[in-house]
Amino acid sequence: MNNDEPRSDVMIYEGQVENVIRDKVFVKIEGERIVVATISGKIRQSGIRILPGDVVRIEISVYDPTKGRVVYRLKA
Repeated sequence: MNNDEPRSDVMIYEGQVENVIRDKVFVKIEGERIVVATISGKIRQSGIRILPGDVVRIEISVYDPTKGRVVYRLKA
């Protein structure tokens, strides 16, 4: 699979970080829905900090829409 192709088993959303507790990030998407997300390995390796109020892009599994993974921090 090429890295440029989107995966078929995940949905990509953008949302605002509501709260961060250790390695769990609570992201508000679609106005009111809250998703619990973890931080991807590339973001951890780069030392990028995720703070409340940040706008992030998350991948949510189609099998469990309450959990996701933060894959990108947008410039806000």
